[in-house]
Amino acid sequence: MKKLITALSLALASQTAMAAQECSTDFAKTAPNTRYTYSDNGTVTDLKTDLTWMRCPVGSTWNAANEACDGAATKMSWQLALSTAEQIRNESGNHALHDFAGKKNWRLPNIKELVALTERACHSPAMNGTAFASGYTLEVGDYAGYIWSNTPNGDGSNVMVFDSVNGEVYNWSPLEPTNTFSVLLVTDEE
Repeated sequence: MKKLITALSLALASQTAMAAQECSTDFAKTAPNTRYTYSDNGTVTDLKTDLTWMRCPVGSTWNAANEACDGAATKMSWQLALSTAEQIRNESGNHALHDFAGKKNWRLPNIKELVALTERACHSPAMNGTAFASGYTLEVGDYAGYIWSNTPNGDGSNVMVFDSVNGEVYNWSPLEPTNTFSVLLVTDEE
């Protein structure tokens, strides 16, 4: 029995280690902790871009006591992502995230704003570990790690999506119902 418990403990520890962010010390940080102002209300402000981000993807909630996101991201189609952002901004609506952290103009980011979050020295996620990691502790292949942008590709047939695991950009069809990804909202409201 003791051997079984030890084996299970080691297996769980290795799974946890696989999910942790990995960073190289050979590269300078492109999104260091000093670049952000952290708030207990579940937001982080990027001092380089002056944008305020929700620290958790839509569907997760910020737990200030644990300084982490609780719950899983809600994966949704691009149309639903746009609609959800609109509902959150709608003053006559009653969305739970309307007026989140005292801000009302939450929206889907464009692809340049998402790419600006990339921490080139790290992966899993390729974003600042203090600012966003608890919302994006995902493995390659988990589409909740893909974040919708509001940016169509050149011919308008696809939408650009940010892969938080690797920091890469992909084009995905917004019309394909199985293309469901997470949503990370941003505002430039002061």
